[in-house]
Amino acid sequence: MLLAIDTSQMNYSIAFSNGNETKWDDIHTTLYDQLKATSLDEIEGIIVNIGPGRFSGLRSGLSFAQGLSLAKNLPIYPITQFELMASKIKDTEFSIILDARKNEVYLQQYRSHIAHGNIIISADIPNIDNLYGNIKPAKILDTSAIDLITYFKQHIITPIKPQELCPVYIRPSV
Repeated sequence: MLLAIDTSQMNYSIAFSNGNETKWDDIHTTLYDQLKATSLDEIEGIIVNIGPGRFSGLRSGLSFAQGLSLAKNLPIYPITQFELMASKIKDTEFSIILDARKNEVYLQQYRSHIAHGNIIISADIPNIDNLYGNIKPAKILDTSAIDLITYFKQHIITPIKPQELCPVYIRPSV
């Protein structure tokens, strides 16, 4: 069974996948509360959203993933928020934009689903037809842990060691 953790957005989520069966729940209190009913010995790997995302959310989710990985000697499979969002978009040229606060945005542009840079720019964004993310006039795209499992099953993700796990914060200057 795989455990997926997504704490990059306002709504945290976890998902479990064992063969074809996938279940997920929103996290309302802590990861621990959601995992109490699960036998940790059944978990074979951890898929985690590494961001970009909010500082506190990423720190809690990634710290939990690292601790569980070290304790149970489990592989960690990192996936970025932008990889998840881009996998849902059918356009060949598009941009994904996230609110970086302080009147700035985090933007990644794509052509044929190949990323072209990450930048923080002023939030005065023109009305672009192929703009996705969480800033108006973007088309809103939400992701959850269930999306991590779906993405993992469709792509080859190289596992990393727990000490190599590194978050991508929306604001690199935190």
